[in-house]
Amino acid sequence: MEDIKEPITTLQAEPAKGTLPLTSELLLAKAKKAVISRLESVQDQHDSFVKRCDEWDKLYRGENPNQLKDTLAQVSTKIGFNSVEDWVATMMDAHFSADPPFAVKSKRGKDDAELLQRITKVLWQNAKETHIEENSERIFRSGVKYGTFTAKTSHVVEEDLGFKIITKRSNTSKRFGHF
Repeated sequence: MEDIKEPITTLQAEPAKGTLPLTSELLLAKAKKAVISRLESVQDQHDSFVKRCDEWDKLYRGENPNQLKDTLAQVSTKIGFNSVEDWVATMMDAHFSADPPFAVKSKRGKDDAELLQRITKVLWQNAKETHIEENSERIFRSGVKYGTFTAKTSHVVEEDLGFKIITKRSNTSKRFGHF
């Protein structure tokens, strides 16, 4: 059996910082001015949103907003917490009640069902290894509490990844059963 070599081009250049090459000092100054101007224009809106988020978080935790004031109303309720957790549980159930929660289908309709099942298992295993359920729960909770549906999640890459561009596809993958 002969060894088939696929032509491969390896990317050598380091990725550029940013999305635009800012080689001109004038262009760099204009870009910096535009970014700072945009930041200043939304700073008050951002600060107001952060303050509201703090208030919503206190309601979620059931803290009494009047506890430091001189008032007779010293009642707090966990209705915010209960409502948020009910919604989060509903969304988690809707997304992750099936195992796996997605199905892989062939665009061509000709791929082997066993191959599609293997692909599904690999994708679901990768998703579980990146803690998709825990991260999704955090995103759902953030969305219900603050209306943003965004969260910072940590990702750990345990191997050195590289990029290769394959310029021509051969029948090698079909022969060896790779997908």
